[in-house]
Amino acid sequence: MDGPQGSLPVPWRWGNPRVRYPRRGRERVLGYLARTLGGSPPRPPAPETVTPLPATRLSPEDFASLAGLFPRDALLKDDRSRRLASNGGSYRDVALLRTGTRVEVVDAVVEPASIREVEALVGWADPRRVALVPRGGGTSVVGGVEPLRDGGRAVVSVSLRRLDRAGPLDSARRQATFEAGIRGPELEASLNRQGWTLGHFPQSFEHSSLGGWIVTRSYGQASTRYGTPVDRLEGFVLVTPRGRVEWCRADRPATVPDPGQIVPGSEGVLGILVSATVRIDPMAASTRYFAALFPDWEAGVDATRRLATAAPAPAVLRLADGPETDFTLAESGWEAGGRREIWRRLAARGLGFRRSSGGETCLGIGSYEGSAEEVRRGTEELRSVLRSAGAARLPSAVGRAWERGRFRAPYLRDDLIEAGWFIETFETFSPWERLKDVVRAARTSVATWADREGIPALVGTHLSHPISEGTAAYFTVLAIQKPGTVVATTDAFKEITAEAIVRAGGTVTHHHGIGTYHRPWVRRSFPAAWLEGLKTLKAQWDPNGIMNPGKTLPEG
Repeated sequence: MDGPQGSLPVPWRWGNPRVRYPRRGRERVLGYLARTLGGSPPRPPAPETVTPLPATRLSPEDFASLAGLFPRDALLKDDRSRRLASNGGSYRDVALLRTGTRVEVVDAVVEPASIREVEALVGWADPRRVALVPRGGGTSVVGGVEPLRDGGRAVVSVSLRRLDRAGPLDSARRQATFEAGIRGPELEASLNRQGWTLGHFPQSFEHSSLGGWIVTRSYGQASTRYGTPVDRLEGFVLVTPRGRVEWCRADRPATVPDPGQIVPGSEGVLGILVSATVRIDPMAASTRYFAALFPDWEAGVDATRRLATAAPAPAVLRLADGPETDFTLAESGWEAGGRREIWRRLAARGLGFRRSSGGETCLGIGSYEGSAEEVRRGTEELRSVLRSAGAARLPSAVGRAWERGRFRAPYLRDDLIEAGWFIETFETFSPWERLKDVVRAARTSVATWADREGIPALVGTHLSHPISEGTAAYFTVLAIQKPGTVVATTDAFKEITAEAIVRAGGTVTHHHGIGTYHRPWVRRSFPAAWLEGLKTLKAQWDPNGIMNPGKTLPEG
């Protein structure tokens, strides 16, 4: 932890600092990477000192006036709080915190506990032109919570962690209201106690917030059935420098574009979301997980598309390519090439529908949720699709094992970073007809990047959140870290992969947000006239540009 002068590195790990990835699984993965990529990286040394923080740009008078607005424990200005509030959850963020080299940090952290306190903070900051960066769970992987000084102005991080209360639940309307800072587990627990669910389970579920889900247009792992929080948004309260914006879907005029179509995805550049009302569902009466091995990627993609457009569709539906399947099996105790051995054993038992060498054998997993009848019909459709795809059904325990471990991958990510590995993910949405080109472009871009960096790299691909129009494609890249080049290496990686995906017809992001990392490609993704309209709205609601400057909207 930081000493009085901030002389020691800040320990940072994903989520709960007491949680660790299982040791045996970690050792299997490290061994697999060493075999696959031809060696292990030298473990980067932990720094003995860190780069000193710049002095806060807030004056003693600023702090005195803030202290008059908030309780003493809601205003933080120590080095450790400033460092931690300046980072999200990306590889770049973690590596910079571990090496103690991030120097662009916020000048203070404020933790409002009510909408009136949020309004007081915005009213204080606007005439002083102090930038405000809203922060929910801080899990952004696109630079969405980074402080950008924008000409040297002071920057305050607005933590919403105290705005975490559950409001009324209206079972007749199937709606519930929450403050924006409530985290996933607390939100679901409050609903589950009354027999309801939002059905939103992103990998960051344990630590991200409802407000963050809405302003980044987050998708969850069961979104094929439940949709997204934005799909379910029924109302919200937003605080802007020009006043409070309250929106309710039931009250909107039928012929006027409304804030409910503009605020989602805005990442705090228009105002601070303080509460939201969402549509909820009864908890599923029945859930059944499944898993299967497909003889090749093409067969798996075709089956995924068919299942996503069936009725009922699975709640969860994911397909991993050969390298990602190998990685998963290695973590579970199988050596590289384990797909071939599994397929051989299945075929010997008469469970393989078609002969396969296993060279691109791919793992699919998913679940059906709903009434017993919905699950029964979904399972019948699954059986038919798997048979025509030449796939082999695996025990349902494989799917349940994924469900039990679905939130632990970030803990493994941290272990790999500490062991000297570069590990990044990126995602896109692609229409089905362009998917082959998008995946090929992404894989080729990683190979080009690795060749430029002079390091071997492994890239795994999986599909998730499929719908009738297309699917999200996720890519996980592992390579040896190059000490001292965190920013340059990561920026080069982002640039080459995003450019390749956009050129191939994919989107620059699916649901992680724009933040700072994806801003260069926004102009390529939206009509110029629409972007000009958003800039005009930004100028109207936030004329002094204090709301999360430098994010989402294109430069200039």
